[in-house]
Amino acid sequence: MSSQHFEEFLFGDRRVTISCDAYWDMVFPRPERFCKWLLANDGWQDLDEACVPLHPDHVEMLAEWAVKETAKLPPELRQPADGTVRNLGTLVRYLAGAFSWKAANHRLEMAINQYDEGAPTIATEEAVREAGKALVDAALEYPPPYRDGMVQRSLVWADFVDRSWVQGLNIPPPWRRPARRKTEG
Repeated sequence: MSSQHFEEFLFGDRRVTISCDAYWDMVFPRPERFCKWLLANDGWQDLDEACVPLHPDHVEMLAEWAVKETAKLPPELRQPADGTVRNLGTLVRYLAGAFSWKAANHRLEMAINQYDEGAPTIATEEAVREAGKALVDAALEYPPPYRDGMVQRSLVWADFVDRSWVQGLNIPPPWRRPARRKTEG
């Protein structure tokens, strides 16, 4: 039985409308069709918008799929010098990082909610710390040029992450103050 319901997505300044049935048929069981749709509509640039109908478990499944598909890519795509999305292979590589990050972000959100529900405990604090580290680790899996920005974005949300661990990443944390400018005079 076919549905007459439609999903509408705002990708940049373009509205893309698709039937719910077609959307779900693209996402599962053949995610490569979803990737082609994202590529054709520049939906990967607004991935949060493209994933609105998805449950966090769906995002986790897409992350696992993209990571497996990335392992099949040639080395120059798995570890690109420039990870700009241009074709299906570069999109899958980008999505391996993006979906993994979205899944880790959900786990961090759940850990923070658990921490906030009652009196904070060492166990709930440690769960938030581990989820924060997992979020930063997931951000490190983004290809350049997206990686550093996503790591810094992740660090903003990961209040409990050990700063000494972060310093070992060689990425400036968001709490570092910018150097003062020298004034002439």
